[in-house]
Amino acid sequence: ISAWVAIHPDDRVVLRIPQSELGQGVTTALAQLLAEELDLAWDEFDTEYFDAQLNRQQNNVYVHTATLNSWSSDLLFEPMRRAGAEVRARLLGAAATRLAVPVGEL
Repeated sequence: ISAWVAIHPDDRVVLRIPQSELGQGVTTALAQLLAEELDLAWDEFDTEYFDAQLNRQQNNVYVHTATLNSWSSDLLFEPMRRAGAEVRARLLGAAATRLAVPVGEL
């Protein structure tokens, strides 16, 4: 659905993390941001690290990919929140179209 989130035909959701985990909790913190926007429980998604080639092809879609101390959450809070909100809006829009109801009813 986007560079940040993949939803597979079996409903498996994968959240892509553009930082390395070096003990600073970035995988948990950044996944939590996306999961919160998408209303996902912890057992409803997996995480994986970003694809550097995709990042290059999409003009640095992941914004900050260097792991620098504990800055990962700080630098990526807003981009990941926006990505999650965009994915949620796309899913709600598609569902509203399919069900022929206003988005506000979902």
